[in-house]
Amino acid sequence: MNSKTLREAVAEQLANVGSERVRTTLVTVLVDKELDRRVKLVLEALDKRDALVAEGRKIKADVVSYNADGSVAQEAWTKAKLEERNKNQQQLEKLEAAIEAALERADFSKLS
Repeated sequence: MNSKTLREAVAEQLANVGSERVRTTLVTVLVDKELDRRVKLVLEALDKRDALVAEGRKIKADVVSYNADGSVAQEAWTKAKLEERNKNQQQLEKLEAAIEAALERADFSKLS
């Protein structure tokens, strides 16, 4: 049985570790950290997109007229409701463009 203590074994292994291995490990850790940050940004953006879609579905016309067969004949929007709908659509389009830029071109600047 080897009489080395655990502390001695660790010290011996560390003495044999070169700077290149430390550098390689450091690069790997930093890349993983950045990757985690980017994944978190995209996930948050996807959650926000889902919330905007749900909000958009709730925005309805103030007055809706129907045909005899039950189909919508005409919708009337107040200025406030129309602005709310347009604002929601603009936010959704902007967010979807930012998500696409992140996933297609690795441009995460609009998500952070």
